[in-house]
Amino acid sequence: MNAGAEDCGGRRRCILIPGLLLPVVTVALARVLVMLLLALSGILPARTVDARPRAVRSPLTEDARSPDVPQTWNGARIRLTDGRVIPWDAAVIRSGRVVVSLPGAAAAEWSVPLELIAALEGPEPAALAEARDALERGQALAALAAAGDGVRQFAAWRTLPGAWWLAARTMEVRARVRLGKWADVARDAVELEFLPPGSEPRQWGTIARVRLALEAAASGESDGRSSVEHTGKPEGGRGVSGSETGASDDDADLLQIIAAAATPEVEVEAALAAGERALRRSDWTAALDALLRIPVFHPERTEIQAAVLLRCARAYAALEDRGREERTLLALADGYPDAPETAVARREFAERFP
Repeated sequence: MNAGAEDCGGRRRCILIPGLLLPVVTVALARVLVMLLLALSGILPARTVDARPRAVRSPLTEDARSPDVPQTWNGARIRLTDGRVIPWDAAVIRSGRVVVSLPGAAAAEWSVPLELIAALEGPEPAALAEARDALERGQALAALAAAGDGVRQFAAWRTLPGAWWLAARTMEVRARVRLGKWADVARDAVELEFLPPGSEPRQWGTIARVRLALEAAASGESDGRSSVEHTGKPEGGRGVSGSETGASDDDADLLQIIAAAATPEVEVEAALAAGERALRRSDWTAALDALLRIPVFHPERTEIQAAVLLRCARAYAALEDRGREERTLLALADGYPDAPETAVARREFAERFP
């Protein structure tokens, strides 16, 4: 009886073990079938890489998908060199590869090297549009924050075709210019030195170096006057050559920017910086050549015209051109009576100011 009972128990165990394995085998076969269907549809390569069960799969929470990095890019996708496409929100860069999270029941990952990416495809991201709108409204701080979101969003993808990283980075530079953060702009230009000299960020970098040099010279004055004040009454005499006054390579770069600026805004700032530099080295004619481009070609920049007129009046006074000096001061008083430059001009030109 005991032997028969043991045999019976053995048979029960033989029957129970296949019965317990049947659901496990069924689930495994279902997963294989789903992955095969995805491969046939072109979404998944025929052989998956790094496929692991959900319970042990590493989450996509690395730098390129950290909580402070925006990932929303509606309608965007990643096109591979073999023609396949990957949804933008399903991929992340990890260890030099693009890792894709499989949807649905096939809880696994596969990856391809970055060299197989042909391009990122998608409309302008919302962060860049927000930054541009904020700049147009004069809200530079909001623009800087939005542009920073765009920079972080594409930081890991920056070298790939179709990435918006450089556009976001350029928007960041524009916002810092509006805020007068010239030291940051100069650092931005160094970081973007791989760009050609005629690119907008590099042009802003040249302007930033000149502005910082001018501010440093102004801050070293013993009388402590504001930088809007003139450094001293200009003495008569025609302007002298750059070689005699220590003109630097930045002066030539500024003239090149004025001749072929990336944007009108860059041209205006370059002309103002070139005029300021020429005034400081007493090159009155060069100062007028640069400054007068602003009212002639950019009359819409009303916020800067008073500063231009004051500097032109100083140059005309140094050249002893009394007629143009008086007409310039009259235009300043009539057009911009409440501007700080008008108050400065009243003190500097008290004997000639209308």
